[in-house]
Amino acid sequence: MPEFSFPEKMAPLLPNENGEWPYFQYVFAPGGRGGGRTRGFSSLLILKMRMRPLRWLCAREIQNSIRDSSHLVLRDEIERQGLGDGGTKEFIVTEHEIRHRNGGFIMFRGLSKNLDSLKSIEGLNGVMIEEAASVSAVSLEKLIPTVIRNSGTELWFLYNRENEDDPVYLLEKNPPPKSIIIEMSLDDNPWATQDMKDKRDMDYKNDPDRASWIWGGKCLKNSSAQIMRGKWRVEAF
Repeated sequence: MPEFSFPEKMAPLLPNENGEWPYFQYVFAPGGRGGGRTRGFSSLLILKMRMRPLRWLCAREIQNSIRDSSHLVLRDEIERQGLGDGGTKEFIVTEHEIRHRNGGFIMFRGLSKNLDSLKSIEGLNGVMIEEAASVSAVSLEKLIPTVIRNSGTELWFLYNRENEDDPVYLLEKNPPPKSIIIEMSLDDNPWATQDMKDKRDMDYKNDPDRASWIWGGKCLKNSSAQIMRGKWRVEAF
């Protein structure tokens, strides 16, 4: 039997002791690097697909090839749980999509080049957007109505915060109804390695402001004072 594991922070998204699933239409998952978001949400998607046939989109603003997507993480988790070719064959993983034997499927697209074609896809149940901080306002304006035209749909935004005027950050600051914000960083990641933790600690020691963006999930502050910090000195003539 598969045994899925999740970061503790994701508990509000999992079924309760009675097997009842919570519902959030908008899930914001910001945070620092190494937070385990992609693996955690990929596991959640696989678990949901086993329950019923879902039509799901995994997207990012720019996807030049399938290697730029979450395809590999999903494939690895399917094999780890014994649900793929090496196990029960419950999932069929092809080069460009993932299908479940119940009829559900996951497809992978870049938003910037496929928005108009995505509008024609019927019956999408949800979308997982990686690197959502880089998604443009135009992409969000077209994607969200495409997804929510179906009842019970979900939008998952996974991202490291970048700038305070990024469209997804503005949406997070003023979240729509049925939203939840789950902030995940390195200490929330049950799969984090000691090397990652050592690197984080060194970054905080060398440049706390920048480390708070890289690892702490804060927005990037790019003032001239910070750019020059530690790169000049005053000496007497």
